[in-house]
Amino acid sequence: MFRRFERVPKTPLKQKIKDIGTTINDIRKGNTLSIEEFEKRISICKECRFYHKYTTTCNICGCMMKVKAVSPSMKCPIDKWLPSNLGIQGSNED
Repeated sequence: MFRRFERVPKTPLKQKIKDIGTTINDIRKGNTLSIEEFEKRISICKECRFYHKYTTTCNICGCMMKVKAVSPSMKCPIDKWLPSNLGIQGSNED
């Protein structure tokens, strides 16, 4: 009668807050990935069953993936892409 849905492991709130802070710090410092690396990450997300295409969010971590994917320090919650030093644009350390 009812469709069964797979239980999705959720990211703890502390980790979500830490991820947001890391992403903001990377963007503020100018540490962002190249367009090619960013598009590669987003294409991986779009193929994932946990990606919500209308809100562009991940159903596991709850992050807006177009923001999270631009940060070189961030990783996919199910390790489909990892932190990267490749293709980093500008870095003006304070």
